[in-house]
Amino acid sequence: MEYRDEKNTCIQSQVTDKTVSFEQNAELSLPDYLGEVSRLLWVRPTILPPARFLNGANAEFTGRICYDALYASADGKLYHAGMEDTYSFSVPTTAGRADMLCAAVYPDVMVGRVAAPRKLTLRCRLHAHVCGYDEKNIGTVLAPELQDTVCRLGDMVECGKLYSAVGEAVEIYDEIDVGDAGELRVISSRAEIYLPEVSTHAGVVRCRGEAIVTLLCCKETEAELEEGENQGSFAPYTTVRRLPLSLEVPLEDVTADFAARACAIAEEVRAVQDQGKISLAVRVIPQVEAQCSEPVCYTKDLFVPGSRTECHCTEEKIWIPQVCCNKNYSISNTFLPSEIGMPSGAEVIDAIAEAEVKDKSADGKNIIMAGEIHCHVLYCQGGEYGVSDVTLPFRVSSEGSFEAISVLAAAPVLRVQWEREQIRVDAELMLSVRGVSFATVKPVCEAKLSPCEKRSFADLELCYPAVGESLWEVSRRYAVPPADIAVANGIGMDEMDSAESLKTVRYLMIPTAKP
Repeated sequence: MEYRDEKNTCIQSQVTDKTVSFEQNAELSLPDYLGEVSRLLWVRPTILPPARFLNGANAEFTGRICYDALYASADGKLYHAGMEDTYSFSVPTTAGRADMLCAAVYPDVMVGRVAAPRKLTLRCRLHAHVCGYDEKNIGTVLAPELQDTVCRLGDMVECGKLYSAVGEAVEIYDEIDVGDAGELRVISSRAEIYLPEVSTHAGVVRCRGEAIVTLLCCKETEAELEEGENQGSFAPYTTVRRLPLSLEVPLEDVTADFAARACAIAEEVRAVQDQGKISLAVRVIPQVEAQCSEPVCYTKDLFVPGSRTECHCTEEKIWIPQVCCNKNYSISNTFLPSEIGMPSGAEVIDAIAEAEVKDKSADGKNIIMAGEIHCHVLYCQGGEYGVSDVTLPFRVSSEGSFEAISVLAAAPVLRVQWEREQIRVDAELMLSVRGVSFATVKPVCEAKLSPCEKRSFADLELCYPAVGESLWEVSRRYAVPPADIAVANGIGMDEMDSAESLKTVRYLMIPTAKP
């Protein structure tokens, strides 16, 4: 006779763990009010978090990608142009709930080319790491009428629970007083989000940090305007503003015991000049993940007294959280101008950076993360603009040794300046780290019952346990509850599935049913 029941131990099981790579191709046409492209300096992609939904056996993702291009024109000016496109990808999954899918999308290779004086072709290679989690029952129990009599041997295992969310967009504002030193042109504006503090509270994840806003500007005095626009005398420079940022993302079921990591994207930066002031508005979208562990009891063996019970077990993979946090590191180095292809004495105007983790490996009690910060330095010499590429290698460690780790890397702060005859590069590296390990358990998945052989002897039967045999094994062999055997022999039930439970016992009196 076989019994099954769906009401079992419930765990959160990882059902999807995939990385998808794909390319986006686009064309950017410049409006008439911008100058024609003489030299393309850089193109930066901003990847906004995707929306997600289930479509049969696939998880479908779609989101927006924003391109920002900086270029020099033949009139000696710098211009900025931008456009927005969409991306999409799908991942096979068996996850039953779309809200248990976590996706991180990040760019790899970005290539921009000048196709015509007013047209750019863009190609961006993207990677998407998708994890899917679903609630799952493990093991089995017997039919309701047997619940009061069944004897179970249970065990505890730490099991992970993960929650993720993309928060509502938040806008922060600031104002810069620029005085009346001639006409000011804001060439481009951008913001990097720096979140060194992430904490969990009842039903919410809180993040604190800064939005680091960089404005690339140039001033035009009345004398310069009278000389004409082709004199190349617009002297671009950058202004950096660090705006305090506090974010709250609602996340149901999260408590202060959870650990969390977070990242955020500046979806839009608006810089409007009016009456000697620049009004700033930064629209920020946060994305958070929080995880914790909880003890779960599962049945690794059972029997029904008075019946012969045959159990079948199946392996279940349990994920266990190890770390989930934001970590920050300072990385710096100096270079000779010739090492990075910058002319000696050139003026450093601006710099942007992206970080890449190339290797993750365990080293005893630590996980080692190695990679590079790719810096692009905009300079000017003799009225000509150029870009030097600088690479800052890094190798940092985080406590713990994990079987699987996800790392989101960013370099939100970058400073490049001359230091005597060298170029000094200082960067702040932010890593959002989530690491897990795994355990394998074997819960009972089904049980078959058959009648025991009928015995018609005395109330008690003597049993001489074999060396190393446990109280549970004796109870199962005779189909008698272990509590009954313990009472009949005046012994305890501590560690009844261990040989220690019968270490000092020579024989046992087994209670038996009367004929």
